[in-house]
Amino acid sequence: VFSAFVDPSRRVGWLPDAVLSERTVSKPKTARFDLGDGTSRLLVTVDAKGPAKSTVVVEQSKLADAGEREARNVYWRHALATLKSQLERDASAISGR
Repeated sequence: VFSAFVDPSRRVGWLPDAVLSERTVSKPKTARFDLGDGTSRLLVTVDAKGPAKSTVVVEQSKLADAGEREARNVYWRHALATLKSQLERDASAISGR
């Protein structure tokens, strides 16, 4: 899960429209990015719960107002659901199911 955020070649598969500029990375737990033109920031925290489960928290800061915050919440829920589906497909392909 963590590499899906920090590896641009993997990230484009599930987050194609986001421009992330890496600020700091503390593998395998946290990564900080500037988004787009740098007016917003992203903190990603990954907590492994076992070999096949993780909790991901995405915090986007420096947003203009409540409307933008709600729009970004919807965006990230959709993006994380896409990531989950992609990772599940990859795991099924590897295990031969």
